[in-house]
Amino acid sequence: MKEIIGWLQHMEQSACEVYRALSDRFSHDEEFSSFLSRLAEEESLHFQIMGSAGRYLQETGKNPLSAVRIDSTTKNRIEMPMKRLYGLMRDESVSKQDVIGYIVQTEFSEWNDIFLYVINTLKGYARTFQYGAAAMQEHQRGIERFLEHLPANSSAIEDVRKLPRIWEERILIVEDDPPVRHVLARFLGGNLGSVETASNGQKALEKIKDQFFNAVVSDIEMPVMGGLELYRTATQIAPEIATRFLFCTGKTTAEVEALCRENGLLCLEKPFKLHQLGEAVRAIMDRAF
Repeated sequence: MKEIIGWLQHMEQSACEVYRALSDRFSHDEEFSSFLSRLAEEESLHFQIMGSAGRYLQETGKNPLSAVRIDSTTKNRIEMPMKRLYGLMRDESVSKQDVIGYIVQTEFSEWNDIFLYVINTLKGYARTFQYGAAAMQEHQRGIERFLEHLPANSSAIEDVRKLPRIWEERILIVEDDPPVRHVLARFLGGNLGSVETASNGQKALEKIKDQFFNAVVSDIEMPVMGGLELYRTATQIAPEIATRFLFCTGKTTAEVEALCRENGLLCLEKPFKLHQLGEAVRAIMDRAF
């Protein structure tokens, strides 16, 4: 497993460097350059996630036996599109279509499957690796969204859509009023992902310790632990969810406004429209990792 993680880190670092260089190469095309820059940032995150995996195995002494080995033939086949992308960086005549073609070949090759294999092997051990699976799913969706706006890539987008989902989005609803908790869970669960609920901040915190959530919808005034205390405590435990909270409250106080402003959070005042809630949660779930 450690050998596979090391090779994946090499791939993520190479992809990051190539995408950054290509972003500069296509600086005249603002939309495409921004897309490539975002891919570079995401590959950098994937590199860090694999680094966390390596450190986790080293610190815990665990080394799950891998059922597969990455032989030289497989490595060469997976690395070839990235090597060709690297060669295109110096080609003044390279087209946007050429680059997109190699990106699709690279991103949806066995490289993706092997990354997922490592994450799925480890995600039962720590929340960090659930976050890794969610980040990879959003990376894949970002490429899909970009391709959707390019008619010439209709075959590529169809291939991407056939890929199995890496991660099912999770939403945590924290609300002490049972009828409200029920209707929010039914509405969001039917539209945006799987839903878990908690009746106060303390119970929610126990779930956040063990699981990654793409969005946390929280009331503020609750018994045992309120929403603001939940946010401050949870983000110490899981910094990656700092921008994934949506507060719902009967009255927005100056303290709530300040916290939301400082952390880029959203707050809905009750009563709110369900479509507003859905749009706000989707906006949170679509945020970059």
